[in-house]
Amino acid sequence: MKGKLFVVIGCLACMAAPRAGIAGNPPELDGFPLFHIDYACFRGEGENTLVEIYTQISFNHLQFVRQDDGFISTYEIDITLFSADDVPIYDENIVDTVRTESYESSQSADEALLSIYRYNLLPGEYTCLLRFRDSETGKVVRKQIRLNVKDYTGEDISLSYIKFLHPKSQDSFSRVSTDPASRMFPNPSRNYSYFQEYLRVYYEVYNIEAPAELPVTFKIYPFGSSNLLKTLDHTALFPSDLCHQEVALPIADLPPGHYMLEISVDARDLDRQATTYSEFTIGREVNAIGSLANREMIEQLRYIAPPELLAYLRRLPDQKQRKLLIQFWREKDPSPDTYENEMMLEYYRRVRFATRNYTDRRGLPGWQTEQGALYIRFGAPDKIVRQFLKNDRGPVEIWMYKNLNKTFMITREGRVANLQL
Repeated sequence: MKGKLFVVIGCLACMAAPRAGIAGNPPELDGFPLFHIDYACFRGEGENTLVEIYTQISFNHLQFVRQDDGFISTYEIDITLFSADDVPIYDENIVDTVRTESYESSQSADEALLSIYRYNLLPGEYTCLLRFRDSETGKVVRKQIRLNVKDYTGEDISLSYIKFLHPKSQDSFSRVSTDPASRMFPNPSRNYSYFQEYLRVYYEVYNIEAPAELPVTFKIYPFGSSNLLKTLDHTALFPSDLCHQEVALPIADLPPGHYMLEISVDARDLDRQATTYSEFTIGREVNAIGSLANREMIEQLRYIAPPELLAYLRRLPDQKQRKLLIQFWREKDPSPDTYENEMMLEYYRRVRFATRNYTDRRGLPGWQTEQGALYIRFGAPDKIVRQFLKNDRGPVEIWMYKNLNKTFMITREGRVANLQL
């Protein structure tokens, strides 16, 4: 997902340590996530723990206004941190703007405002209250999250929290470094697309007697269950006592659902093991790409896929359908080195637009109507002309595609006629 990133750094030194916290308290996932919030903990300076708080809001939930050669949205965020005794210990107000070049982008559910806020806190329990206000509409969204801040001052091997990253097209299984630059671009929703092949995560390993080559184990369970679904073993070379690891885990074989990821590093020679865990979801999208049933997604490919492929897909069981759909869109990705498939996003954006705007009076979904099919195949016309016919059949629209040298007439009933025929 594209996103504009704002990094705000605040440093706190609490006078007294709050109660000891427990790890693995992921944020609540809303059914309609207008505003996502997540956090992760890493080793900080001295006795402090570095806490990163992530927020994300989709562009289509912001109010953009036209300005100069683009569109701009102004917003403010209030962040208040409370101790375990509900005493406010920090308060901050941030006013900023986000800009995009096109109207379509300003209405997109696939682009988002992504922000990172960093604080140094003593280990313990906190509460973070965020208030997001759209300056243009005055709309306010409030979110609250509990922070269980882990203590990393010990000498035993330990792991940071898992930071879920935005997806990228990446072939390598993992990357280990001593550079924390890859802490950027989190995925606060912890949700991954139905079409996503890899789950990308970031975590840090502390107090390794480096250099060391140690086994790392990744396990995935259904959330709330001990039924192990997937195990991946990997040997990593850790060059120092503090290592930053970014990993791409294959998830194309997992059905949509709610999962728990567990990561373990085993220092066998020292009889020591460290484990961290957190939850994520697959296929809970606000943009509706992953919320459709497999078979409806297959039918929606009728304007881009050959009939024989559709017939073959219809005969496959669900999981094989998903794998073939992933392969289909991978082959059509115009820029496989980027972290999103632009053609797939644009195709389903057109499907959603057609469904919202061209559903007919009989209730036939807009993507199945003639006008919807026209929009999905060719996109928005360069010019629309509205006319009244002499036969008193009501107004018609003339859609003109100058670059394609095509012109179509659309009747009041949504019927389409190619004027070149």
